[in-house]
Amino acid sequence: MIVDSSAWGEFKVGELFEKPKLGFMPDPPRKFIKAADTSTEQNEVFTVPLTNAKYGNNGIMYYGRPGEWTTAEKTIGVVSNGAVAVGSVYVHTPATSVIDDSYLLTFPDDAAVQDRSKIDEEPGLTEEVLLFVATVLEAVIRPRYSYDNKAVWSKVSQETIKLPQTPEGTPDWQAMHDFVCKRRKRAGENVEALLRLV
Repeated sequence: MIVDSSAWGEFKVGELFEKPKLGFMPDPPRKFIKAADTSTEQNEVFTVPLTNAKYGNNGIMYYGRPGEWTTAEKTIGVVSNGAVAVGSVYVHTPATSVIDDSYLLTFPDDAAVQDRSKIDEEPGLTEEVLLFVATVLEAVIRPRYSYDNKAVWSKVSQETIKLPQTPEGTPDWQAMHDFVCKRRKRAGENVEALLRLV
């Protein structure tokens, strides 16, 4: 599908997002031991998704215990390292944290952009907006970064991405939300049509 982006605006990544400090921070503090403090499988004890230099599975490589990891919800995850994974971008709606070689991005509360809380009367960003922005961000950074040129925040924050914009020149979150909702609806209709053929 070709999307006409000629009327979209350019936005600096570092002005749209913040990179919160996330990771292993138990109370009281103690040394991190990967074998003891993480699991490769999610279970009743290890429930917090942890991103790392992983391609696929939303960049989630391990799981941690709640209360030992600082987390963020409704984030965009960027893999900064890894021969195959560098530059991959994923959406994380539940509380998620990071081990290494990746970072999560949040939208600042005081962003000088249109009020995102008005989107379909849902507070904060919708998953649809996150999916739209993550797709655009990955299209920009994945080809530019590599194992030898890591996608670290100090570099990615200087990149610009094109997004739909309002007449005032701010990101048009509602247009992004609507675009993804329409595509999801169409995909669902296509699946239903295929199922009728079976």
